[in-house]
Amino acid sequence: MKKNFFMVSLVLVFALGSLSAQKVVFPTDSKGNIYFTNEYETNQSKAELFEAANLWAVSTFKSGDAVFSKDAEKGELMANGTVKSKAAYNPFAGYFQEFVTFIIKFNVTDGKITYTLYKPTLSETYAGYGTNTKTTNMDDLYIEYVKAYANKESAKNDPTLSKKDQKSIIKAADEFIKDKEESLMEAETALRDLIKMMESNLFR
Repeated sequence: MKKNFFMVSLVLVFALGSLSAQKVVFPTDSKGNIYFTNEYETNQSKAELFEAANLWAVSTFKSGDAVFSKDAEKGELMANGTVKSKAAYNPFAGYFQEFVTFIIKFNVTDGKITYTLYKPTLSETYAGYGTNTKTTNMDDLYIEYVKAYANKESAKNDPTLSKKDQKSIIKAADEFIKDKEESLMEAETALRDLIKMMESNLFR
């Protein structure tokens, strides 16, 4: 199978140094939202590719309801997906698990299939004294993460700032990064692992 690779990676940054310092770098669209995409050429027919994508989504996400929109004639299929990411356990506090939910879309024609993965949401489930769940828009979180690195880099190199203001900006950025970076890193790893598995098993 011939693979034509293209992955949009226009990251919203305000200083070049901030990107090189970041530990988490997602591919994004023009608005800075997380957006994985790839296109493959194959000798399979439109019908074969559509069926393969449908079966993969149902079997991977363990639900016949995962696929919420499909049109065989247009060659379009959309599914809701979920992967586990960060997890932790404390015998005194309980169990903590994060999940990433997202939409994955397939477009197929004779000899070609394209996927896009977008609109990720981070769900945090805490099971200690009762169960609590919190959800976060990952697009917004990632944009703020990128801004934190940019603000930090900008403050370091801004001669107009007082030492006090410089320290305050850098401290705020570091606190945000420390609080959010591990979750974003685990989510990125989980999504890239899923995509790698999909590419190796579905589009061979």
